[in-house]
Parts: sequence; C-alpha cells; structure tokens
Amino acid sequence: YFLNGRIIYAATAQEIIGKEAIFMILNLKEGNFRFILNRKPKSSNANFSTLEVLMEWTKALDEANGH
Repeated sequence: YFLNGRIIYAATAQEIIGKEAIFMILNLKEGNFRFILNRKPKSSNANFSTLEVLMEWTKALDEANGH
C-alpha cells in the first residue's frame, strides 16, 4: 500500500511482509498484481519512500552481480 508516495504496507501470498516483501516483489519476472484504490491496510508494516526502496534494491542487485 502507498500513502503520500510512501510504501506503508507490503505483503506476499507467502506471508512475507515489510521490506523483504518489497524486494521479493521487485525481483519477480512475472506475476499478477492488484492495485486497489481507496482502501487502506489495518496497520502499517513499512514506511519507506519509493525512491529510497528502489535505490536500495538497485544497489543490492549491483552487489549481487559483482558490480
């Protein structure tokens, strides 16, 4: 879930949550995603700017690939 440009909740079908779920989702090559408007989670399990997460994920990919 996004709120004001920040990721405030992330989860996978395998019940992985938070930043680990965000990275798992970003690493998917294909899949089904749902974007639901005007609905909020009951609680928050993350609080990250989208840019912050994408930069950290890109850095992790580079390091994993020896760059």
